[in-house]
Amino acid sequence: MASVLRLTALFFLTLVICEIVFRSLGYTRPAPSQAKDQGIVLDNDLGWRTVPGKYLFTTPDGTQTIATTILSDGSRKTGHTGLSGPSIELVGGSVLFGFGLADEQTMAWKLQTELPEYSIKNFGVNGYGTYQSYLASLKRLRQQKKAPAMVFYGFGIFHEPRNIGHPEWQMQLSRYSSSRNNFMPYCQMNADGACSKIGPLWHYPGLPLRTTLTTSAVLEEIYVRARDWPRLGTETAATLWILKTWAQELKQHESQLMVFFFDKDSKQKHYKSFLEREGIKYVDCYDNDFGKAQFKLSWDSHPNEILNRSGANVLRSESYPNLQLALPLLTIKTIRRRTDNLTQIPTF
Repeated sequence: MASVLRLTALFFLTLVICEIVFRSLGYTRPAPSQAKDQGIVLDNDLGWRTVPGKYLFTTPDGTQTIATTILSDGSRKTGHTGLSGPSIELVGGSVLFGFGLADEQTMAWKLQTELPEYSIKNFGVNGYGTYQSYLASLKRLRQQKKAPAMVFYGFGIFHEPRNIGHPEWQMQLSRYSSSRNNFMPYCQMNADGACSKIGPLWHYPGLPLRTTLTTSAVLEEIYVRARDWPRLGTETAATLWILKTWAQELKQHESQLMVFFFDKDSKQKHYKSFLEREGIKYVDCYDNDFGKAQFKLSWDSHPNEILNRSGANVLRSESYPNLQLALPLLTIKTIRRRTDNLTQIPTF
């Protein structure tokens, strides 16, 4: 009995010491999640996907209620009138989805207004990186009777860790998703330099008292890093492989990929050189004003309506020559008129 008491006392003493040390080093514990994954359901192939319906979201500061409409094909509403015409898909994560914005404030909606001859489809999904966007795109190609004229992929360097299921990304998902969901596919490089689809990942481990003890959160992170260490450092190579393979798949379906850079990073030059070598179109929409508070949501760092309007203008002007080559529905006169009337606002 005495030995049991000594071991119990030693355990709690060790736990207290660990708590003091970890907190002094800046480690934090996850707060109980208040997130509500509206319009999202788990998917065995993609990890998660959107669900048709209309959803209302109240901003954390309580100042706005935002309407999000997901259509039957899983895309977000863009105001398309239903007229037949070639489609243009916007894909990516929360920036392309229009997180924190009403339907009519998103980039895709504004692009639809400027290109009424086309059917603009917003297939952005909150939390997606390159790999999930690629897999979802391939799935649609197999289901559609006709491929889109163009696929715009909104790329940020922070998509790299998402593509390989990096432990830090898993930890973020576990903290900000109500289901602690990191049930997602990830890309693992093979010896031949190709990427294989692995996954879905296991759920992030949830140790007892994880929202109370920093020690529990640290042990979770240590475990996941040890489990997934072989993939660490491969995120750039994996992302380049995905982009190349994606572009080849679209070309086989007489479609084309255009990468839409919306942030600036030291790696961007490397990506641009790669895309140029592979013959993949890209648009650099970064502007120094991107980081300024007046171009972000008042309660979050995501782009506000001004930047979404700006992005639509850039995509419109950059897509004209490519769409003209692929499907000549717009006359040169129309193109010149619309390009001359571009609104002069900051671009990103």
